[in-house]
Amino acid sequence: MKLIKGRKGSLVFLVFILLISFPSFAKKKWHVDPTMSRVQIQDVINQAGECDTIIFTAGTYDFSDTPITGLYDPTGALEIVDKSLTLQGEPGNLIVGRPSEDPTSDNARGVKGIYIRNADCTRDVTIDGLNFQSFLRGICNFIMVDTMNPWSFLPSGRNMVVKNCSFIDIHRNAIDFSLAMGDIDIKDNQINSNRAGITLSWKSDQLPDLEQPEKTKIKIFKNRASCLGWSVWLDKVNDVMVNGNWFMNSEIGIGSAQCKGKIKIMNNSISNCSEGLLLEGYQKISNIVFADNILTGIVIRGIRIYGDLCTGNHFLRNSIAMSPGSQTAIYSAANGNVFENNLISGTSRFACLLRSANMAGGVISYPHNEKFIDNSVAECLPVRCHFFLDYGSYDNVIQGIASENATFTDLGQDNQISGLIPCI
Repeated sequence: MKLIKGRKGSLVFLVFILLISFPSFAKKKWHVDPTMSRVQIQDVINQAGECDTIIFTAGTYDFSDTPITGLYDPTGALEIVDKSLTLQGEPGNLIVGRPSEDPTSDNARGVKGIYIRNADCTRDVTIDGLNFQSFLRGICNFIMVDTMNPWSFLPSGRNMVVKNCSFIDIHRNAIDFSLAMGDIDIKDNQINSNRAGITLSWKSDQLPDLEQPEKTKIKIFKNRASCLGWSVWLDKVNDVMVNGNWFMNSEIGIGSAQCKGKIKIMNNSISNCSEGLLLEGYQKISNIVFADNILTGIVIRGIRIYGDLCTGNHFLRNSIAMSPGSQTAIYSAANGNVFENNLISGTSRFACLLRSANMAGGVISYPHNEKFIDNSVAECLPVRCHFFLDYGSYDNVIQGIASENATFTDLGQDNQISGLIPCI
């Protein structure tokens, strides 16, 4: 044996002696199997030490005995409370819940697969390789002051990782994190949900001034999601990377509101969705980069943004293929955004539409100071014209590609248009 000399060597030797003398210092692996009841598995979670790993062996875990509770009640089939823990599934595991009651309403009742609660936000949880079927929610972490107020969230948990999991027949949201105080990493998951795939929020009526901590990051990588509502919804979050995902068959591929910056949505495939991307500008939403995404089979709108507070966002090098009968590839009722070098194809009413939108409280948002630069529409067959600037639009810049002979109609004021020909 080679001896390590000096003070550093003495410290290493001391740590080694502690580990062999006091096994509780070492992280432990626990195993659970389908012969165990849900209560027995919860007992293992409760007994596990800090940073331990619990391994779910292959087989079907029947959790249909879990009591049904309300949409925001702090319960789950399995609960991780004030503990850093990893739940890891071996290939062939399946955790089965039960049908939900009235799942599409605010009075929905059912079972959450895994509920995470950590009020002091000092614990980290990793869910790796577990397969969930038939739950109201798959994985969630919220703490609420009032379960009748859907925005009365309090912070819960620190770093959250969900990877290599599958979610089948989820009745509301598959992955639902609110006010986590650390990094969030969601990758390589398969999601099928009747409402939402991934929902991340920092919105809280209880703590309206609370912001996502500085230097925390959110990564959503290489997930596949097919959801009736939205595949991803981002609400009041920052420093987000959404990259390499495939979102399909959803009402909305990606939606976002109240986000203030450092959000990059890149290299994703969004297919057969009613709308590819939605940005809501009721409150400030800016500094979003939507680039190099491929949108195909879009049914209504490829990109829709609205609100005076939706500003300073950049949309570039996206490919948007519209389905027959669709409205428009790009719709804007916003202010000061840039659309550049996008490729629009397919058959729709317009390629790009600038038209006012009705906001809450009777406020109308008019598109202005928008810039459309060198967006190719040569492969788009519009029913009316390529670029339509409706009444109320003003001070927008539309720079077409002259060789494409694209058409425009301008009913607005002081719009600057070049490289296009008037629609007859």
